[in-house]
Amino acid sequence: MVVRWMRVALISLVILGLGVAVVSGQDDETDAIREVVESFYADYLAQLQSDVAQGTGSPLIEGAYRSSPNLTPGWIANVDNVLAKVENGATLIDPFTLTQDVPERVEVEVTEVWADGAETLVRQYFQGNPYSHNITVLLNNRDGWKIDYVVDGENVTPAGVVESYYTWYLGYTQPNAQGSVANPLTDRAYQYSPYLSARLVADIDGMVSSAEGIAADPFLLAQDVPESFVVEQVSATDMSATVLLRGWFAGNPTPHDLLITLTRGADFWQIDRVSDEIAPDAVASLFYNGYLAYRRYDLEQDTGRRPLVDWGAGLEASLSDAMQATLTEVFDSGEVLRVDPVLCAQNLPERVDAVITENGSDRAVVRMDALYLAGEGVYDHLPLATVDLSQIDGRWLMTGIACAG
Repeated sequence: MVVRWMRVALISLVILGLGVAVVSGQDDETDAIREVVESFYADYLAQLQSDVAQGTGSPLIEGAYRSSPNLTPGWIANVDNVLAKVENGATLIDPFTLTQDVPERVEVEVTEVWADGAETLVRQYFQGNPYSHNITVLLNNRDGWKIDYVVDGENVTPAGVVESYYTWYLGYTQPNAQGSVANPLTDRAYQYSPYLSARLVADIDGMVSSAEGIAADPFLLAQDVPESFVVEQVSATDMSATVLLRGWFAGNPTPHDLLITLTRGADFWQIDRVSDEIAPDAVASLFYNGYLAYRRYDLEQDTGRRPLVDWGAGLEASLSDAMQATLTEVFDSGEVLRVDPVLCAQNLPERVDAVITENGSDRAVVRMDALYLAGEGVYDHLPLATVDLSQIDGRWLMTGIACAG
């Protein structure tokens, strides 16, 4: 589960305003850009990790970043200003990692290159969590490639697009210095977002223009604005994807879930549909692929953690109380299991797909298919398990798992 809390709207507008004219034939430039970002974060994280281990402060407080050849003077001045405004005792969000914790490692992907600038996706990984916290690092080429800005989130994956759009959308509704509140619907501000499909914009235009008005915000499917949200990718193919957006309202611990469907546009993913009906196959897919990510991490890192029991990953939200108790008892027993009771396999698949085989009003059956890599871009599909789901308190929850074969 990738947790990304709501950020300041101004930061997201930087992404929305970026040009996307990609310069072709830039292999050498791409390598140079990646090397700049990798070099900076390798040095910065090494010092952060050392300072934390020795309790000697941080490269921020010491100002070590000012001597880095990989940062523009403008970005150094920006960081200086941020630090100058931090009051004694205040919690500091590191402007280079945009987190309070120190990543173990990062992966850098160059996502856009244009005439005098570039955009890179930096995936940051933390101990015990198989999911990355992603940031977008922007560079300019005025005096050689240098880092010029760091933005929380990313906009090159379905989950990143949803996060970027909803961060901007919710930020738009925040009161300004004078206490005035803007409305992205009445202002038609959503029309200018590259993250919405033309079909969805036309649908929203029709709702907003209707003489009957709208009973709820069509992007939130609620009348109130959530205080925070997280985004979790449910499934994706080459041309379509499904993302779960889970929002929380003040004073209510129960999340408000939205299932968001995206289509692949000419340049990037676009939001095409928003629904508050979380189908049973989405529930099963979300649980299985989250479970798979944690199991893969634990096996690679040899953590010795017990599935579900030691994770604290929130995957249990897809399980009925009885199902959760059954699996917890199995994993908490300490017995050596010949086959994983969730994945029904000894070898971990690349991912798991969900296919509805029965769908009633209060009960559904979903077949889980395991995808194993069989070649470059080629997968073998094998039946993995059959999952029973039931409507409980208005939500689809998993109530049983039967291994295939």
